[in-house]
Amino acid sequence: MTTHKLVLAGAVVLGVAAAGMGALIYNGAPLGDPFVQGRTMCELDDPNDVVLVAARLRERLELTKQQLPAWLAARDSVRVAMDQRRLDCAAIAAEDLPANALDSMARREQRLQASLDQIRNMHTAVLDLRNVLDDQQKIVLDDFLEKLPRSRG
Repeated sequence: MTTHKLVLAGAVVLGVAAAGMGALIYNGAPLGDPFVQGRTMCELDDPNDVVLVAARLRERLELTKQQLPAWLAARDSVRVAMDQRRLDCAAIAAEDLPANALDSMARREQRLQASLDQIRNMHTAVLDLRNVLDDQQKIVLDDFLEKLPRSRG
């Protein structure tokens, strides 16, 4: 898997950019899936789904004791991102409408910067996890990442 693909897949799997978490939650949903289509990322949030997906992946990876810290860091980066997204969704719902277009752009810029920081943290955690896996485990992880829907960035 090329570094470019790994970056995109890492952002989708363990990234909290709203599209990334939605893709993780709805593993395998085809583009245009009517269940997902037209819903905001705040509506695609079920932490139980993420827990189940993470548990399934951990089981498939058959991690050793030495690999566990990297797994926990990657898993926790997703949890932190999900928690932050839930807080962001609640804050957005409680906000008044922006005063004008400049206010709207400033709010969006602030949220995008926070998302970028979270994606960077998660990307690093996924790469760190991948770096401690053996060849067979890397195949399992790459297969998992490859099957997730991806955004174009």
